[in-house]
Amino acid sequence: MTRAKHIQLIHIAKAQLGLDDDTYRAMLKAVSGENVRSSTQLTATGLAKVLQHLQKQGFRIQRRARPATGKQKLIKKIRAQLISLGNLPDSYADGIAKHMFNVERYHWLNNDQLHRLIAALAYQQRRQGAPTK
Repeated sequence: MTRAKHIQLIHIAKAQLGLDDDTYRAMLKAVSGENVRSSTQLTATGLAKVLQHLQKQGFRIQRRARPATGKQKLIKKIRAQLISLGNLPDSYADGIAKHMFNVERYHWLNNDQLHRLIAALAYQQRRQGAPTK
């Protein structure tokens, strides 16, 4: 894990655990054993110690679910269609997925359903005169 990733995780943990600035800075000094006021001043060892301490305090690293590689191209196509329709949010496609397939998120659709969602968005693009590809 890179230094920047460690620092990012420490800041996420600070927010997740609800630490105020004074408590956070005191914890950095106490846990790392270094005289610092910011996580960016920590050594690599200090970063690891602080992150390990925050995990013991209840911080959990949450990874984002990524779609399967076969679905990534279809999801990119849907996002491009949403942009061409006037920068519509993902929730627009989620609404169509809910209406057509009774599935909450369009990321959860299978390949066949994604193709049908793309067709529905293409129809909407033609109706609005938006560019299609």
